[in-house]
Amino acid sequence: MTDFTNTAINALQPGQRLKDDAVPGLEVRATARGKSFMLYYRTVLNTERRPKIGSWGILSIAQAREIARGMLAKVAAGQDPYGERTAARTEPTVDDLWDRCEREVYNRGKRWDREARNLYRRRIQPALGLMKVKAVGYEHLAKLHGDTVTAGFATEANRAMAVVGKMFKQAERWGWRSLNSNPSGHVERAREKKRKRFAKPTELAAIGPLLAEAANDPENLTGAAFLYLLLFSGARPSEIAEASPGQLERLVDDSGTVRGVLRLEEGKTGERTVFLPPQAMAVLDRLPANRDRLAGRRSVPRALWNAIKAKVGCGDLWIRDSRRTFATVGMSARLATKDEIGGLLGHASVQTTDIYAKLMEDPAHLAAAAVAGEMERLLAGGQVKPQQAQQNP
Repeated sequence: MTDFTNTAINALQPGQRLKDDAVPGLEVRATARGKSFMLYYRTVLNTERRPKIGSWGILSIAQAREIARGMLAKVAAGQDPYGERTAARTEPTVDDLWDRCEREVYNRGKRWDREARNLYRRRIQPALGLMKVKAVGYEHLAKLHGDTVTAGFATEANRAMAVVGKMFKQAERWGWRSLNSNPSGHVERAREKKRKRFAKPTELAAIGPLLAEAANDPENLTGAAFLYLLLFSGARPSEIAEASPGQLERLVDDSGTVRGVLRLEEGKTGERTVFLPPQAMAVLDRLPANRDRLAGRRSVPRALWNAIKAKVGCGDLWIRDSRRTFATVGMSARLATKDEIGGLLGHASVQTTDIYAKLMEDPAHLAAAAVAGEMERLLAGGQVKPQQAQQNP
């Protein structure tokens, strides 16, 4: 028998092999691509295994023998090291978990389903996507959360943890992780700063002409209509994006004034009614009658809004700040009470819910029209009324 030495291994030709006389089952096989250490053994169930330990030249003979002895010790204890390693390679990854969650959990077509999908792709996948589901621990989630908070997105970090928590709860139900092993609950959530930004009267005065100009451009008409609807109604961007013309009821009073009631089956807080004042209805009348979305588009007009913000110089003003602007305009000019504004915006607090039940449609239309009228005046460059400077919104 040829000695199991580097010289003998080096002399092997493709197709030849050399067995070790020190460790049973250990051998070197030569192929056209190189020489590899292999280990032959049978499991307790008499299953034959011939796993590759490593390449000669990367592993020394001594290292290969040490690995082989460790594997044979596991075999003697009734384990199957190669089978376990193979199973580990085929275990589902976090990407696999998300794919199933997207099909079976986040599949209701709701706004949160889309938000969860965006959070996964933007935050979770880059950090965890390729990891095995069973390998993810507290330290990985804490780093993901901490990195997102450090980047200045505390709210997004907390929501990402909510998505991860749901995913790993499902993993336990599907047998992909052991029960009660979800590490997301141990990650301390970040304190979120309440956003207070709203468009100031001087900004509205600058935004008004730019919106009017965009509305006269056929390419920007639907984008301008979308933004006008937000400003005149206080609706959420997602509510306008998802609403269809079929959900709109047109109401004409004795004076010929046209108002609208937009009845949404599923808003953020459940069933939702959005009151559209005459100013908003006038915007809708400029759109094609055969459109499938209320504003003529399914997406928020970010490009148009960013261009307007750049010209006005209000880069930190978000599209969804239009809700806060609507409320501030109404309350500052004392055109509607705080409770009425809460009802118009569809807030879900117990206090607001009680008041919303008392807010009948006629008074709601009057409040919406009053606020929209003041918004229209400010967009046209109107000055702040004296009581606006005194009222703290």
